[in-house]
Amino acid sequence: MYKSILVAMDVFDSRTTVFEEALKLARLSGAKLVLLHALSNDEVGYPNVPPLGIDEAYYERWRSFVKEGLLHLNRFKEQAETEDVEAEMLQEIGRPGHVICAVAQEQNVDLIIIGNRGRSGLSEAVLGSQSNYVMHHAPCSVLVHRLTEDRSQSSDDKAPLAESV
Repeated sequence: MYKSILVAMDVFDSRTTVFEEALKLARLSGAKLVLLHALSNDEVGYPNVPPLGIDEAYYERWRSFVKEGLLHLNRFKEQAETEDVEAEMLQEIGRPGHVICAVAQEQNVDLIIIGNRGRSGLSEAVLGSQSNYVMHHAPCSVLVHRLTEDRSQSSDDKAPLAESV
């Protein structure tokens, strides 16, 4: 069935349903998981460049952002391995849809699993839909996992995020 599954992860999103779906499929098919996080300026916590230019404080925020992403990925990797699923983790910089498709091509994966928040209309036009981009540009099959709203936060508290990447 599947030998290698790429999981597009938004490691700063508290929902883990995309990972859980991928883990189930990997266990059933004996596939390896490639856990991918795209470092994108669409994410909460992304260190924006200060108006006066890059300084040491910016570099420190950037290093912290990268390290936190890797820590989250490593937790997912360890969870997969405790369930006897081989997993590797990658973190790349760039627009999530482009990064996902490029890594899928480089890693020669059989399937991409990505989340979709269900944006439409103006929200999708402004923020884009990473899952839509991946569906149209991926070198393999794509499984889009519909994410449900996290009702624990009010809509006013939410900042726009990359779509599960």
